[in-house]
Amino acid sequence: MASWKPPTDNSLHAPFRNGQHFCCYPKTIVMANFTIESFLYLFDELIIGSTKEPTWVIDGGSDGGLLGTVGKVNAREASEPVNQHDATIAGHTEHVRWALEYALTLLEGRKPAEGWSASWSITSIEEKEWDSLQKRLREAYQRLRDHISNRTVWPAPDQMTGLLSVLPHTAYHLGAVRQMVIRL
Repeated sequence: MASWKPPTDNSLHAPFRNGQHFCCYPKTIVMANFTIESFLYLFDELIIGSTKEPTWVIDGGSDGGLLGTVGKVNAREASEPVNQHDATIAGHTEHVRWALEYALTLLEGRKPAEGWSASWSITSIEEKEWDSLQKRLREAYQRLRDHISNRTVWPAPDQMTGLLSVLPHTAYHLGAVRQMVIRL
C-alpha cells in the first residue's frame, strides 16, 4: 500500500477518502469547507454577535458577542473588578485581543513577542484607551478571521488544535465578562 504524501502545490487537492479531504498529515482528516465555515460561524457569533437563528453559543443578538457586551460599558465600569482580586472587564478584553493576535502570529509561522502574563497587564483604563482597546479587539478578530478565510493549506494537528481552542477560550472570557456586566 502506497503511503500518502501531503500536496506540494499548497492546495487542499489532496486525496479523498469517503468524501473527506486529508489535511497535511495522513491521520488528520479535515472536512475543509464544513470545518472552516463552522469555525467562522461560531467565531463571528462569539465576537460580533449574531442576528441569525439559530445561535449556537450566545443569546442577545448582535449585542450578545464580546464586542457588543463590552460596548455597553464605559471605561470606569470596565476598570472595576467584581471582587478585590478579580480581573476587570478591560483585563478580559485585552486578554482576548492578545489571544487572537497570538493565534494569528502562530498561524503565520512567526514566534509571538508577548507572553501570557503581559496579556493581563490592563486592569484600569481611561475612556480614550477603552475605545482604542475595543477597536484593537475588532481589528484582531478581523485579521484572524481574514487569515482563516483565505488560507488554503492547514497546519499540523497541534496548530489546528491551537486554532480550535480560540473558540472555547473566547467563550469562557465572553461568559466572564457578561457575568461582570450583570453585576454592574
